[in-house]
Amino acid sequence: MFDAAIADTDTVVLLDGLYHQVPALRHKEILALLVRGVRVIGAASLGAPYGLQFQAGS
Repeated sequence: MFDAAIADTDTVVLLDGLYHQVPALRHKEILALLVRGVRVIGAASLGAPYGLQFQAGS
């Protein structure tokens, strides 16, 4: 999520994760995008819980 190719005007959609193959997405990575103004949408098994956590925090 710290990829320089993600522009501040982009939208990132979190749908599903790979468990046991790669490290889980960290909250800091999502927060870094939100601070930059990137729109983040969460759905399915990975994105939905993150979306609820950040929505509850705002």
